[in-house]
Amino acid sequence: GPTAEPTYKPSPAPTYEPTYAPSAAPTPKPTYKPSYSPSAAPTGEPSYGPTPIPTPKPTHRPYTHDPTPAPTGPPSYEPSPVPTPKPTHKPYTEEPTPAPSTAAPSPKPTHKPRSPSEAPTSRPTPTPGNPTLKPTYKPVKKTSSPTVMPTVMPKVTDFTFCRHHPMLHTTASHWKVNLTYSVYKAGALQNYTCLTKPNQYDENAVLTSSYKMTNTTVNATWLKEADVEDGQVMMVGLRAEASDDAYEDSYCQGSVKYICNVESYSLSHAKVKLRVCTTGGDYYQLTSSSMTSFSTDTWYITSFTAVGDHLRCTLFDLSGDELMKVNYHADIDGKVTDAGGAEIGEYSNSIYFKELSATDKSYYYGQK
Repeated sequence: GPTAEPTYKPSPAPTYEPTYAPSAAPTPKPTYKPSYSPSAAPTGEPSYGPTPIPTPKPTHRPYTHDPTPAPTGPPSYEPSPVPTPKPTHKPYTEEPTPAPSTAAPSPKPTHKPRSPSEAPTSRPTPTPGNPTLKPTYKPVKKTSSPTVMPTVMPKVTDFTFCRHHPMLHTTASHWKVNLTYSVYKAGALQNYTCLTKPNQYDENAVLTSSYKMTNTTVNATWLKEADVEDGQVMMVGLRAEASDDAYEDSYCQGSVKYICNVESYSLSHAKVKLRVCTTGGDYYQLTSSSMTSFSTDTWYITSFTAVGDHLRCTLFDLSGDELMKVNYHADIDGKVTDAGGAEIGEYSNSIYFKELSATDKSYYYGQK
């Protein structure tokens, strides 16, 4: 049968009947790559909604300049959260941290925080608003008045006089410490240092230990200055304790105690004597030794022991040789039985003391 009118270009295949619709517009030049901004696949009906914002350039890493993922629906007009300048595995710390619990932080933190998110914390103080200037792990030192030092006697205590000792206090007169005394011995000048003595020559001077002891031995090392005849008596006291009932004068000075005196005569001889300041207010001599030779500018040791009612006082030279000794059993009215301090003393300012040693014999008798 007859065919339709010829076209400029042949159809892909002949049809049985002619078609009146024009063929699709020819493509001027085929392209092998999609356009820069391809549109979504065509749908049956046109969409009037906004086209999603295209991504400028896809990368393998997420887009980090935007705090939120790419929108999956219509654009949101709500403000986005504050962007993180640089994402890390640690929390964002550029914003200020909360204020510490105290009114003001300490100038120096007590320790370093484990991570940047932990603000340095100061050690809390008992009263808010009054932070410690420098917090430490140890408690802050007390600012109240100092407490009385403990008076529990160690087994042995050695006192020297290079400086004031916190466990020695003046009961009578005034004492100087860290003194020096020089003397010629065997053709050579001897300088003795770290000495103590009173600064008044006409007063009973007493220096007392704050340690309280009952059964004890006290050793005092001393010398008598040459050519000074006044004040030829030195003293060591035991169980000394202040009492309103005690004798007020001489070496008692308002305390009950036992006393060992070494009295020199004309600076060439000496005796050892025991005395007591009783709990009833009496003061008297218990016993005395015979006379022994004595020298000035020479070191001696007076050793005084009290165990129960038994008293013993011994005079040694510096090498430890015994020169004189007295004993006494003080089972008397007004005897001193309670614990008290050890003492040294003199009625002059010409007797120097070098050392004071106290041994608490209660340890040996199983009482401590």
